[in-house]
Amino acid sequence: MAKKKEEKKETKEIVYNIPLRRAYDKHKSKKGISAMKIIREFIKRHTKSEDVRISPRINEYVWDRGIPKPPRSIKVKVSIEEGVARADLAA
Repeated sequence: MAKKKEEKKETKEIVYNIPLRRAYDKHKSKKGISAMKIIREFIKRHTKSEDVRISPRINEYVWDRGIPKPPRSIKVKVSIEEGVARADLAA
């Protein structure tokens, strides 16, 4: 009897503390937008995946205090599955 091999989806979870200090070098009307770009680039660079999905919780956290005052750093939990990196706010 031949047994079917079940393919297990390998999920890897990593917690990153992303510094957003470079966003404060921008003009005050661009700081929130820059912070989101920094988060996306950081995840791309560290997970080596082109497809990055950022959860709405991260978006709300960055934009909570408005465009001119994003947080200085953010703790993010990233799960990598089949080349797709999904980022969520770490508890």
